[in-house]
Amino acid sequence: MQKIFTLILICFLSQQIKAQKNVEGYILNIDDSTAIAAASVYFDGTSIGVSTNSKGFFSIKVPEHINSPLIISSLGFQVKAIADLSEITKENPIFLIEKPEALDAVLLEADPWTRKKKLAEFRREFFGPTPVASSLRIENEDILKLRYSPSQKTLIANASEPLKVVNRYLGYTITYNLSSFKVTYQKSDSGLIIPYMIYYEGFGFFKETKTKTKKRYIRRRKKSFEGSLLHFMRALSNQTLAEEGFRIFKKSSEVRPYEYFELTQKDNLVLVKVLAEKLNILYNNTEQSGLLASGKFSIDQFGNHDPPQNLVLSGSMGNKRLAYLLPTDFNEND
Repeated sequence: MQKIFTLILICFLSQQIKAQKNVEGYILNIDDSTAIAAASVYFDGTSIGVSTNSKGFFSIKVPEHINSPLIISSLGFQVKAIADLSEITKENPIFLIEKPEALDAVLLEADPWTRKKKLAEFRREFFGPTPVASSLRIENEDILKLRYSPSQKTLIANASEPLKVVNRYLGYTITYNLSSFKVTYQKSDSGLIIPYMIYYEGFGFFKETKTKTKKRYIRRRKKSFEGSLLHFMRALSNQTLAEEGFRIFKKSSEVRPYEYFELTQKDNLVLVKVLAEKLNILYNNTEQSGLLASGKFSIDQFGNHDPPQNLVLSGSMGNKRLAYLLPTDFNEND
């Protein structure tokens, strides 16, 4: 069985944000300073968000010690990510730039895959190769631009507008601004072309699909949380790995939970340095994942780690992807 390494980036501009009660401001068009109504304002990867009113005004409550940037998104405009909230005041509006009309690139290589095949590949790798993935659908798939390069054995996708993903398994609607998507394939021993590396990044906002959350969604969310990357990061930062059911292995030998993790408290973040290139994680003695680290990262109170590109996942955590993804402000005790 060939290993498939998966790098999933939900955000790429996360930085520490100082605790504030509320942030208020105006969203305007940079060309003529007119108000942008109904713009989405949210913290990346969370369910914390608001929309601007007819004057482009918004007011959003800021959780303490969150590690995600504030995202400003509106149809027809370039997405803006703000890490330093002190830049936002009523006197200093946030200006958005209209998206330029994209011209299709001149392609010298024929694309042998049909759109139907590329969509099927995109869904499988974006949602994850699990049975639960069949419960997800993209309401605006027509905005996706997909291309397969046979010489590079690579599928590339992009979208001019945010994807509207409905997760009927967990009861969320996810607005996802896809910044980059790339699947690299390789030939297996049997001659089949199979995915080897999956990389995507973007900004996501979670919203309940129902006014009242159904009990089955609550049960499924708790089950999805167990053994997830979010669960692991919270346990690592709280130093409760063993208590939470995680065991750490280097190659085939079990090691002490924190033997290869150097943890340092800085303000309200936990800084992590992984002292081994690769570690294996076993959850509940059944779910196995691989973790490749390429640098230090920080973990906030929600379990959001930054920068996400410093970790590459394989195994159980790598396969779950969007189908099992929870907002970083998810509370497993609710």
